[in-house]
Order: sequence, then C-alpha cells, then structure tokens
Amino acid sequence: MAHIVVDPPAQEDEEKDVKDEKKARKRVKDGKRDKTKERAERVDDMKARLDDERERQQEGDAAKRKLRIIATQKIKTEHELVQALAQIQAMTPKQAIDRLDMYLARADAGFVEQVAGQIRTGLGSLLDIVVGADGCVQQRFAEDQVLQNALVRELSFAAEFLNTKAQIAICVGSDTIGGYNDASAKKKLEAREKEKQEHVEHKKA
Repeated sequence: MAHIVVDPPAQEDEEKDVKDEKKARKRVKDGKRDKTKERAERVDDMKARLDDERERQQEGDAAKRKLRIIATQKIKTEHELVQALAQIQAMTPKQAIDRLDMYLARADAGFVEQVAGQIRTGLGSLLDIVVGADGCVQQRFAEDQVLQNALVRELSFAAEFLNTKAQIAICVGSDTIGGYNDASAKKKLEAREKEKQEHVEHKKA
C-alpha cells in the first residue's frame, strides 16, 4: 500500500504564506479604517470651522444692528448718517464687534460717572436734611472731587454686576432725593420772598 508523504518544510511554508496573507488583509483593512477616520475628522473640523464662521457672522450682524441704532441716535444730519451707515455696512464682523465694544465701554464709563455724581448729590442732600444744615452739607458733597473719584472707582468694579433694573433703581432713588431737596429749597426761597414782601408792605403801612 502506497503512502503519501508531505514534506514538513513545505507545509510550514504554506502555513506561513496563509498567515502573511491574513496580515496583509488586516493591514489593508486597518489602512482603509484609518483613512475613513481621517476623512471623518477632516469633515468634522470643516463643520466646526463653518459653525464658528457662521456664529461670528451672526455676532457681527448683531453688532452692526446696534451700531446703526447708536449712529441714528447720535448723528443729526442726514448726510453724516448716510456716511456712518455705509461705514458700518462695510465693516467685517470683527471690526463691528470691536467698535461696539468700544462704544459700550464708553457708555459704561459715562454711566458710572453719572451714577457716582447722583449718589454723591443724593447722599449729601439726605444728610443735609437729617442734620438740618440748610444746604451746607449738600454743597460740601457736591464740591468733594475726592469722594467723586472714590465712588467712580468703586462703581467701576460693580457696574458690570448691575442689571438694568438695579441701574434704574439707583437713578430713581437719587433723583427722588435730589428732587425733594430742590422742592425744599424752593419752598424756603418762596417763604423768604413772602417774608420780604410782607416786611415791605408793613413799612409802607
């Protein structure tokens, strides 16, 4: 009976070729997977950039709308207004945002200065009423520039935390105190005028 004898080295070579082929297929598959992943990452990056650009454009458009409102409020002549609106329209989103930030910073500074003056005047008027100083305390407060500067520094830190309602409340409170003080001063002046008139009439009599 004949037997078929397989050469062991030939069998090992065949098995090695099969393993190499499997490894090659795996490398091809991994390469395709890496390329797919790389393409997906590029697409994600592109989408992210487009989203950022779209968001920046929207912020720029919003800034331009606010700048147009500011220009309309501040500029009186039609010719200057047309020029200003054309300049705003030609701005890039970054330029519009930066310009609006500058205007808002100036507005905050002006608001802080105004509120500091109102608090100084209102507090002086209130203390003047309490101690009955007949306007002397109010005048000292009004002339105290050191107090004004200190209030500006303090309010500059707190202004960003004040919402619109709080700002309105401060202004209303200060105006109310100032109005009360003005009314009191007016009544005193009218009383003095009446007293003078009565004195003159008494002399004539």
